[in-house]
Amino acid sequence: MKYDNDSALSEITRRKNVLIRDHKRKKIAELTAATAVVGLMLVLSFMNMDRITGIDEMYSVYGSFLLSDSVGGYVLVGVLCFAAAVIITLLCVRRCGRKDSPVSGEERDSAL
Repeated sequence: MKYDNDSALSEITRRKNVLIRDHKRKKIAELTAATAVVGLMLVLSFMNMDRITGIDEMYSVYGSFLLSDSVGGYVLVGVLCFAAAVIITLLCVRRCGRKDSPVSGEERDSAL
């Protein structure tokens, strides 16, 4: 027999921790990529704001461009993106099982 019971159990526990760590890293990478895509879309939408009629000097009047009648779509997209981010965050927190119990530093470090 290659392993006794104690060493087999410790190897199983070590492998479980490795798999959990890899799964969490994969999820973090996916969320990072999604955040980058959303950020890129936001930058591209701001670059296209100079096409809005009625705003000649967009870069010098940052706050007042929201007063124009033609920017309602941008405000709506911003509100929808914020709502989607809140929903995604809540789903991620619920899926990980971190409802109200904080993880101690030792447990958190061993999971990573």
